[in-house]
Amino acid sequence: MDKSPNEISERKSNAVLIRELTLTAIDKHNEAHGTKLVFVEHVEANYQMTSGLTCWLTFWATDMASSPPQSKIYQAHVWRRGQNFHTFIFRLKPTDEEIEAVEVQPPSPMLYELDKPPIVFSRPGPEDEALPGVPFVFNRTGAGLDPDW
Repeated sequence: MDKSPNEISERKSNAVLIRELTLTAIDKHNEAHGTKLVFVEHVEANYQMTSGLTCWLTFWATDMASSPPQSKIYQAHVWRRGQNFHTFIFRLKPTDEEIEAVEVQPPSPMLYELDKPPIVFSRPGPEDEALPGVPFVFNRTGAGLDPDW
């Protein structure tokens, strides 16, 4: 995180800012759920500048309420803007077996009527100065070049 050429903040290093966000997420989770998680170290952190800072965090934390205390990998998706802080996700990282067990159904195909005429328009390109433009045909199945052109 410190080796990134793009700094998130001008006042703090990326590592310090990500650590603060992680500690805040853990504190908010502990308050809301009565847990006693303690931060150990980061595994991975990704961020995106939105109307604030959105972070996807993966980190080790020790559950001090368990006997004996055990360290586990957690994931959090958080957002911060000024003093506003919101946790979208805070969970144990799913195991490979749990991830493989999830079945994802592809979306159903788009419904369209074949008897409706396609939409045709031309798009001039820099290579087409002498031509009026390259005709494209759009219908519900996608776009393509006009085969009659």
